[in-house]
Amino acid sequence: MTARQRVEIVIDGMNVARSRETDLPWLAVDDAAAVAEAAAFFVACGADVVKIFGARAWCDSAAGLRALVASGMLFSAPGGLDDDFMLDYADRHGAFICSNDRFRDHADQRG
Repeated sequence: MTARQRVEIVIDGMNVARSRETDLPWLAVDDAAAVAEAAAFFVACGADVVKIFGARAWCDSAAGLRALVASGMLFSAPGGLDDDFMLDYADRHGAFICSNDRFRDHADQRG
């Protein structure tokens, strides 16, 4: 029998929180519950590690995120650097990223 490969998931917190559709598609809705639902989904699917990254101000301001912070699943990064922290973590750990961000600005930087 072959050992199961370890699966790590990194969630782009702010991106997932703002992914819910509304009647006004140009209006960003910050839905912390969407982040918790995404994390719960990956845990239920058997992911070994689930990490969520977001900008510090966002992590500190959303009341719905307090349980994720307390669980050690949500990590805050200095504003504007959350994508950098997330991409670096995923690269170092071989993690999959859950996001609909195309990371074009980062692709240009990494060559």
